[in-house]
Amino acid sequence: MPNQRVNIEERYVYLNIQYDRYHRADRQTKGEILTEMVAVTGMHRKALIRLMSSPPDRRPRRKARSRVYGAEVEQLVRLIDRALDHPCRERLKPMLPYMADHLQALGLADFV
Repeated sequence: MPNQRVNIEERYVYLNIQYDRYHRADRQTKGEILTEMVAVTGMHRKALIRLMSSPPDRRPRRKARSRVYGAEVEQLVRLIDRALDHPCRERLKPMLPYMADHLQALGLADFV
């Protein structure tokens, strides 16, 4: 499949089909099957060997983190970010307290 990526669901369906074939094969055939799986999935050979040690199953995603700050703080950070012309986070972070105080002095940020 040149220039096509297999999505994760299709990959696990394919790997489950290949699992039985892989475990019934002799050593030389396992190598050929692994070469085929590398070509189809785009995964590394060693990762496929680890996956074939037990039936491949997709792990559920981790729970997303909840918000730490409220909407007001997010709105203020977006305002400061826009005012500073969207710097990277390493440059934005040290400027947040100064800019929050500055906006409060101007009366633009009442909730700081």
